[in-house]
Amino acid sequence: YCVNSVAVPQTLPSPMRAGFYPSAQRRVEEPLVLLHGWGCDARVWQGLVGRLNAYFDIDVLDLPGFGGNRHLPLNESTLAELLPKRCYVLGWSLGGMLAVALAARVPEKVAGVVTLAANAKFVADDHWPQAMAAQTFEQFKSGASKLLAPTLKRFAHLLANQQTKSAVNDLREDLLSALDQNPDAAYLPTLNWLQSIDNRQQLSQMAVPSLHLYGEHDQLVPVQAAQAIEKLLVKAPVVGDVHVLPTDHCLHLCDPGAVTERVVRFIEANKPQRNKRKVAASFSRAAPNYDSVARVQNKVGDRLLSLFRRTTQRKVTDRILDLGSGTGVYSELLSRERTRNCVISADFAQGMLEYARTQQQGSLFCSADAESLPFASASFDAVFSSLMVQWCENSAAVLSELHRILKPGGCALIATLGPGTLYELRQSWQQVDSDPHVNQFTSAKVWLMQAAQMGYARVEYKKEPITEYYDTLPELLQSLKVLGARNVNSGRALGLGGRQKIADLTQAYELQRTQFGLPISYQVDYLILEK
Repeated sequence: YCVNSVAVPQTLPSPMRAGFYPSAQRRVEEPLVLLHGWGCDARVWQGLVGRLNAYFDIDVLDLPGFGGNRHLPLNESTLAELLPKRCYVLGWSLGGMLAVALAARVPEKVAGVVTLAANAKFVADDHWPQAMAAQTFEQFKSGASKLLAPTLKRFAHLLANQQTKSAVNDLREDLLSALDQNPDAAYLPTLNWLQSIDNRQQLSQMAVPSLHLYGEHDQLVPVQAAQAIEKLLVKAPVVGDVHVLPTDHCLHLCDPGAVTERVVRFIEANKPQRNKRKVAASFSRAAPNYDSVARVQNKVGDRLLSLFRRTTQRKVTDRILDLGSGTGVYSELLSRERTRNCVISADFAQGMLEYARTQQQGSLFCSADAESLPFASASFDAVFSSLMVQWCENSAAVLSELHRILKPGGCALIATLGPGTLYELRQSWQQVDSDPHVNQFTSAKVWLMQAAQMGYARVEYKKEPITEYYDTLPELLQSLKVLGARNVNSGRALGLGGRQKIADLTQAYELQRTQFGLPISYQVDYLILEK
């Protein structure tokens, strides 16, 4: 798609082509991609782009069949290829429905979804009555096939009510201008596309954060749909937010300020929490003393190695990737499993790799980011990863990369930490202040949902709670520090906060003391994935 690197003009060029608008004060790394609705092209966003661009890089795409992309085939695969490597997607109406579908199709690319006036299913049926009546839709489609221009004029009045006449007039002009510029655009095929989309299952399985905004006076998507969609989202691994605004179908035209505020608040709250370089630096510093205090890590590694042996006993494992190899203890054990095993030790922490090199002879080492692995497709028989992937921000990208590098029939065995990890420490800090002192970890439900979406032939899950005990709080905190498991969340307070806060934390934590000492719990999730 077209890339425009100049500053954003006050009014967008007409006709609007898909373009990229860099923000002067970017707060979030991932760009925000805008997808328009039926009957128009990307120029419909001109009232919103300038506002959002103060916060994010904006990537405006014409849907396949319209604008600069009218030559592209009408399907979700085509649209998925147009997305950047990682982005947030904001879609209006049809564009919003496509945004939800894309989150299910390519979760490794979609960091979050915002929809404006997007129903789960646009045309009503017996199981989804809160939508446009089937007879009404067929009449509209028939009118569009005979007299498109008058139909578009009437369509503009359905999108915005008479209280926002300027929005109606602007929208009507945009629709007719789009028709003039795109006489061969896919108006009728995209109506069929709109009619065929059914996102009910996708919404109930959303594995990425989502925000869904609706208009109280919408004439195309009944406001009752908002409540029905909220019920679907409650079932999802990542529960989405639903809000109704006092507008009509064109939320972004009628109240761009309110839409901007909601979108900014949503993305700021869900922006990446991890700082990869700080994670790597923390574990690099921990390398020399890591094995001396890695009691939990050794328990988990031994358990995962046992699962690895049982899973691969009848498989070829000539080439194994130890992903997040750390000090290399398990790389060495894996290489001894069979005489033909070739083990690649891969870690993002350079200090860990350098330390491992001093402890092993003849091993192969590679600095690697699990979300973008530097290996050829179908190059490994197995992947072993113990307590590393919980430090990655984009779990879908990790699963996608593992699926890519595994040979058919190959398997990945992963041990990761779940949300219940360190809950005693989190509860104690909550009694002291509201800062994010404890790392947050992805739930197994999200990993399993995303793995199923990636197309793994086999997905198994086991969990194991582990609790360690310490005599004093300083001893407990020092063990976490030596392991490199520091707080790496954005927005964290620097340091522990002074003597008074430590005293308050100690008092709060002492309430959880048992006969064995002060507990610290780990929720360990084991995943067995086969390509």
